[in-house]
Order: sequence, then structure tokens, then C-alpha cells
Amino acid sequence: MLVNNIFTAHQDGLPIKSDKVIVTGHGISLDVFNFNKKEEKTDSFCLLTVGRVAESKNLLFLVKFAIILQQKLGKPVKFVIVGEPYLEDDKAYLAKLKQYLQEKKEENMVEFVGKVAHKDLPEYHKKADIFLNAGRTGGVDKAVLEAVASGVPVITSNFTFKNLLPSECIFKDEDTQDLTNKVMNYKNIDTQKIRNIVLENHNLKNTVKKILEKII
Repeated sequence: MLVNNIFTAHQDGLPIKSDKVIVTGHGISLDVFNFNKKEEKTDSFCLLTVGRVAESKNLLFLVKFAIILQQKLGKPVKFVIVGEPYLEDDKAYLAKLKQYLQEKKEENMVEFVGKVAHKDLPEYHKKADIFLNAGRTGGVDKAVLEAVASGVPVITSNFTFKNLLPSECIFKDEDTQDLTNKVMNYKNIDTQKIRNIVLENHNLKNTVKKILEKII
């Protein structure tokens, strides 16, 4: 009652019906996250995820999947995790991930990069074959949109992307077989087409414009 407008990056992030709610998009800088040409390599298949190391990101499932995928492909798989734990529970979860890898004797498969400057994220996008996301926090994960903007095929189980991305980018939560099928057919993902979604709905210039139109 006390405000004129409420800005939200995506409608699913603020499920309130009101004329005051203004959907702005996430504000992805397309100058930073360009449609980069992927670095050519043949020695391994690279999976990437970006975000806080926490149980809500369901990283253990992705680690288990990476091991299964390596067996199926018959070639080395590298799973790069960019991000760090913040809370004590997150740190315990990180230890759990490392312990699991140690038990499976796959410590070298996963690279825990830790914190990376925002401007440096595209360098990791360039090296990735696929960007994976299994977050359960709800809302449109900005890290997924940044990967899309960089031209990386993305596959996620986050249900909020069902209205944004095509079916080949969505897998059922904790469904290893469905994820395997999507990854094995990742070349069917039209990276230019899904990048246009970010271009039209989530680019920084449009976000700033929508906000300024309401407050000036």
C-alpha cells in the first residue's frame, strides 16, 4: 500500500497479482556475456555449473551424474563447479561432495574453482560443452541466463525455466536417465535461438529502460 511500483526480474519470483508489479528481466550484460566461440578440444567432455555450493543446488546429484556420463561416453568427463559455500551447512555439504568423490576414486573429475569475479565467468563458459543446473530454490537462476548469453547449451531441472526454454533444455528433477538423454542430444539445442530469449527479455539495457520509465 505504501509503494507505487514493485520491480521483479521474473513473474515467478514474485507471484503477486497487482498492477504495481513490473517485470524487468534479469539485466544480463550482453557486453560481458557475448556469444563466444567455444574453445576446441577433444581430450575431455566439460560440464559446468555456477552458483553457491549448497544442498539446494543439488550438486551431489550432478556429481553422481558426471561419473555415470563418463562411463557412458568412454572418455574423460570434467565437471567444473564455480562458486563457494557461504554458510556452515554449505561448508559441510562441500565436504560431503569431496568425501563422495574420494570414495569413488574420482577426485580429479571435479574441479572446485571457488569464487570467480563476475567479469571472468565467460572464460569458463568458453571451455564448457554443457552448462548444468539442478537448483531447487525456485525463481529464474541468473547463472543459467548468463550461460545462455555466452552461447553454452544449458540443461536444467529448475521448473521455472519451463516457460522460457525449449524442452530439450529441461530434465526431470533427479531423473538420471532423462538427463542422460538430454546431454547425449545436446547438439540439438539451438543456442542462438535460446540466446534470443535473453536478448529480448533479460538484457541489461532493457531492464534499465523499464525501471527508468517508471521512476522518472
